Parts: sequence; C-alpha cells; structure tokens
Amino acid sequence: MTFDLKAGVRVAVVGAGYLGERAARELQSRGCEVIATARTPVSVHRLTRQGFKAAKLDLVARTGFRAVKGVDAILLCAAPRRHSDADYLRLYKKGIAALCAKLRECGQAPRMVYTSSTAVYHFAHGHWTSERSPVDTSTPRRAALVAAEEAVRHPPLSGIVLRLGGIYGPGRNRVPEIRNGLLPVESRGNFANIIHVDDAVAAAFFLLQRGRAGQTYIGVDTRPVRRSEMYAWLAKEIGAPAPLELPASTSPLRSAENKRCSSAKLIKLGYHFIYPSFEEGYRAIIAEEAEARRRPIREAHGEGRDDSAG
Repeated sequence: MTFDLKAGVRVAVVGAGYLGERAARELQSRGCEVIATARTPVSVHRLTRQGFKAAKLDLVARTGFRAVKGVDAILLCAAPRRHSDADYLRLYKKGIAALCAKLRECGQAPRMVYTSSTAVYHFAHGHWTSERSPVDTSTPRRAALVAAEEAVRHPPLSGIVLRLGGIYGPGRNRVPEIRNGLLPVESRGNFANIIHVDDAVAAAFFLLQRGRAGQTYIGVDTRPVRRSEMYAWLAKEIGAPAPLELPASTSPLRSAENKRCSSAKLIKLGYHFIYPSFEEGYRAIIAEEAEARRRPIREAHGEGRDDSAG
C-alpha cells in the first residue's frame, strides 16, 4: 500500500518536540493540513506562535484525543518528560495503548508511523542487529517501548514502527562537549547507532508513504562507528584537543550497550539517506554553525542587505 503526503492531506504530529516540530514544518511546506500536538499549554502556545495549528494532547493523562479525529495520517513521536521507569510506563505502555484503543473505538485507521527506539535491543560484543533480532523486555523501559510498538502494529491500525537510533542535529550534538573537552571516551569503545534528525524525519515520511502496514524498520545511518573514532574525528574536524581516552577497565561507559544496528531493510525498500554517515551529518552541522556565527558580522557591515529601495 502506498500513501501520498500531498497538499490537503490531514496529518497529526503527536509530540511536536525536537523531531516532531521539524516534521510538522516540512509537512506544512508540502501543503499538508498539519495538527501539531503537545502535552502542555506552554508548548501549545509556542507551536501556535510559530504558525502551527496546535492542540493539547496528553498521552499520559489520556486527554485531548479529539485532536486526531478524522486525520488521514499520524506521526507518533512523543517522548517522556523524564527518563524514569514510571514515565516510560505511563507514556508508552499506557498512553500510546490508550490512543490506539480510542482510534479503534472510533473506527479510525489512519496511516501511522510510530518512532520507537533501538533501545529495545540489548546486545553486547558488537553484534549486528536487525529487525529480526529478538527484543529485550527484561527492564521496565524496554518492556514499555515494546508494548507501545505492539499497540501500534495491532490490527486494524496496523501501524508502522520506526526504531530510531540516537538522534542528533542542530542544537543536539556533541560539538560543544568536544570543543570544551568534556567528553571522555573509552579505549576502542562502544558503537554509536545514530541518525541525523533530517534523516529521521525523511525516513518517517518515506514509511508513511511506502512502508508496509504492521512492519518494523530500523532507522540508523549506514555506518555504525565506535564512539572513540567518532569523537576523535570530530575533535580534529573542529580543531579541538583529542578527547581524553579512558582505559576500558576503568571506564564508566564499559557497561553500556554495544550493538551495531542495520538499516538494510529500510534501504532495500528504497530509502536514500541524506547523511549516510556521521561525517556527512556533522560536517553539515559544523558548516551551519559557522554560517550562523558569520551572519551577524556580515549584517553589521551591511553585507547582503539591499538598500536600493531606501
């Protein structure tokens, strides 16, 4: 089944935060009728000021579900307020299940993509992980994430699950920590499974349009890399001192997960990454930040300003 995100299509972005707000903006540029939802009145007001049709929808309190009534598609990218077991349980296991139940109760079956997390996997020793790999429900947080996925995929909704790696992009990246020498790394270290926010948005749209109903896809860039390698490259790229390297035997990072996630299924479906690896993604971020620093200087000197009408 294919679905067209064309002008006039009604799309609800449930959880218009770092990822969701960018998705809502891109959908607006396509001419879609967008409803951007947030948990608090303050966030709703902020979204409204930015030109969105915003609505309060609180998955935890299970209120405001009328905001998605009659929509053609839902991008579900809500995130917990805090990273506690209780917050994960309330949002993912109970809140998302309640939203899906409400849609079924109303006879709605919109096209849906839910942005889950590769945190549902728990592998060590750098093993490759795919959609066929077993999930781990041994912790409350992972169990809650898996419960949300099951609710989304359950017929008749048959939604699509996009398990995203760590999202990075403008305003959410490691450049400040590397620049200030605040990010030690473990010798050799664990693999980073990451995705640029632009690719996270684009992959979600791609799956809304071409993903198979009820299926799960992993969303990470094409080259999982050891964090030590990534941070060393980044330090060199911005002219910062190399990060402090901790021996594995003393590193607090040693117990962290160490898996390599594969996005082969997403790529086989036809998705082309904007930033296939961290190098392309971080070069774009560094260039954007450099341009932002130069802009006030140029404006102060009158560069780029049209005074012909004055």
